[in-house]
Formats: sequence, C-alpha cells, structure tokens
Amino acid sequence: MKLESNRCLHCAAELSGSVLDMGRLPPCNRFATEPQAESPRIRLAITQCPVCAAVQLDSLPPLDELRPRVKWIAYNEPDGHMDAVVEALFPLIPREVRSSLGVGPFDTPLTTRLIRRGVVSSSVPLLDASPTSAPGTFPYLETYQARLTRGVTMAHNPLRGRSHLVICRYLLEHCHDPVESVRALADLATADGLVVVEVPDSSKFLAARDYSFIWEEHVSYFTENTLTGLLARTGCSVVALWRYPGKLEDALVAVVRPVVAGQRQRPAVRPSVPGISGASDTFDAYVAAFPNVRAAYADALASERRSGRKVAIFGAGHQAIMFVNALHLEADFAIMVDDDPRKQGYFVPGTGIPIVSSLAMLADADLALCLLGVSPQAEAKVMEKCAGFSARGGRFFSLFPGSDLGTLVDHHPCA
Repeated sequence: MKLESNRCLHCAAELSGSVLDMGRLPPCNRFATEPQAESPRIRLAITQCPVCAAVQLDSLPPLDELRPRVKWIAYNEPDGHMDAVVEALFPLIPREVRSSLGVGPFDTPLTTRLIRRGVVSSSVPLLDASPTSAPGTFPYLETYQARLTRGVTMAHNPLRGRSHLVICRYLLEHCHDPVESVRALADLATADGLVVVEVPDSSKFLAARDYSFIWEEHVSYFTENTLTGLLARTGCSVVALWRYPGKLEDALVAVVRPVVAGQRQRPAVRPSVPGISGASDTFDAYVAAFPNVRAAYADALASERRSGRKVAIFGAGHQAIMFVNALHLEADFAIMVDDDPRKQGYFVPGTGIPIVSSLAMLADADLALCLLGVSPQAEAKVMEKCAGFSARGGRFFSLFPGSDLGTLVDHHPCA
C-alpha cells in the first residue's frame, strides 16, 4: 500500500525526494518447487525524507504477501558483540532490576548473557508469531512487526511497566509504524527502566552502492542520526548509542529511558560517528548509480554467456535473491547453490533458477564462475569446501562491494 498521504514514517513530513523504484519483484521468501515466471510480485521502492533524512520504503507491502509459504524460513542476526553489549549495559542497569523482557525472536543471545551474569533472574518473552494463519502460510517476522503496537503489547502485559529492562533486537526496521513501536516498548518499562533497541546500520551499503541489502521486509534503513532522531521523537530519552562494526553492515544499539508525565526529558545523546543523515546527496547518488550497476553486471555476465561459460551464485538468502531479481539477472545464472537441504529442490523466488547443493555445482564441468552471496566471514570456508571448482579454473567473486574478495564488475574490463 502507498504510505498515507505520502508522509514520512519517522517524522510525518511529505516525502518529495528521489525514489529508487526497482519495479515489481517477488517476495524473497516465496520459494516454490516449480519455476515461477508468473509468481506474485510487489512493488519495491525506497526514498529518503527531505526533513529527517530517514531512508524508508516508498510503499508498504501487504503483510499477507510477506508471510512465508514454507515452514522452514528463519533468519539469523549477528550476536558476536553481545558480550560487549552486556559490559556496556552493566553500569546503566538499575540496581533493583529483577527481570528482563525480550520482545521478539532475536533477543535470546542478550537475555541469556544477562541471566548468566546475574544481572537479571529471568527473561520473559512477550510476543510470538500467531499460530493461526491462512492455510499454506507460516507466520514469521511480518506477524511481529504488525503486533509491535501499544494495543497489542499492553494486552499481553496488562500490568503496565513490569520490566526494568525491555529488549528488542532487529525488529524496529521491519515495523510499519516505528514511532508507535518504540512507544509500545517504552510502555513496557518501569519509569526508571531501560529499553534496548538494536537495528542494522545502513551507511555502508548505501555508500558502497550495494542493492542486495534492500528488502521488502525492511521498512526503515537506519543510520545513527536517523535512529536517534526517531527515538527522541517518541518522547524517550536516549541514554547511550553504541556502534558495533561489521564488514558489510554495522549494528547500532540504543539504550533509551521512557519519559513519564511530569518528568523532564534528559538531553538526547549525540551520535558518536556521523552518519549520512542530513546529506541527501549520498542517497541521491545511490539512486543515480542503480542503472549503471545493473548495466555493468548485465554486460559482464553476458560476456560469460557469449564465451559458453555457465555462472552460479552461492547462498540462497534474501540478499542473493534480491541481487538476481532487482538487477534483472535471472537469465544469467544457471543455478543457485545452497547446502541447506531444506532449500534444495526449490527454485529461486520469481525465477526458473534451481537451488542445488555444492556437490551438484562441482559436478557441472561447464560452470566457470561463481558469485558468493554469503557473508565475507564465510567466503573462505565456501571456497575451501569448493576447492575443486577453483582447481579446474573456476573463479569466485563476491556479491558485496565491501568484501575483500572483490566483485565481478570490479574485475571486468568494461566496468
């Protein structure tokens, strides 16, 4: 659906800036056992608010269209920095804290560490994906983002402010009403309690002109400045904001304190590292570069086809799927490789590209090029596992401009 009155989800200003319209694409979780030339599609476009600089979807996909049609869909979020988060949180947590409340499916890595340290005695999960849904669908994150509202959370927690520590990791970027969602989290905390919110930072992929990171399930694309701006706009006081670096995407962890009636709001914490907020030319450059990046890949992959070489893409995650569909590269890939047996036998959403195992890739002597859609940390493991591919002259490149391996267009003579 189109945003109401074409207004920013963060500050309600009119959205009047550049729009990157990728067209109508299949949802990245729409796996099927048959080729999907006529599969359901939704419009995917992003824009930036000219007032608060928040990058966001230009139109919101219907939640029913986002609901998985296979039961094994599950996402992993980074948690290697959780020990550091606990150490940073420790001096901020009220002494009388007794329990923490994790809101969604990605909070356990933090809550279990807090319990182990004796910071809290228990952790209470608040929301679950509803078990009731249309036949053939399997609720997941689209259900959480629809339910992270004050009406729903307070119905599950009738005693207002029962927790000194409310935790919400990797859900806010999915929410259709992020202001309401933060206020719902604040309502769950005591007056002197804390709310911990973690989101991915989008600065690196925007600067790198990486289009695989756009996703129909991510509504907001935060930077430090746009996150602190949103939190302050909800009436909360920002106590701390920490950045934990990742190769392609950093993690932002914000700690906020609800502001109760009659209480003076404390000054918000200023971001420690400048983001792209206030510099709309960064987003404008991202929009402007899209046709050139798409043309560069089309040219490089067409060169492979003209030489009779087949191309694979490794990793059937949403970034590899978005890369294929957003850049219109379906015809250029013979297979997508993934060693998760649950994905094998399916086709890449919206395409006729089969998903096969790495053994099938190694057995195909005509394959000469493989683009890696796995994290930079996993690239070396994949190449070691598929050493036979390299031994016969096969080449590996990364999908991600931030990888040390480099991308295909980095090495293509016409790039």
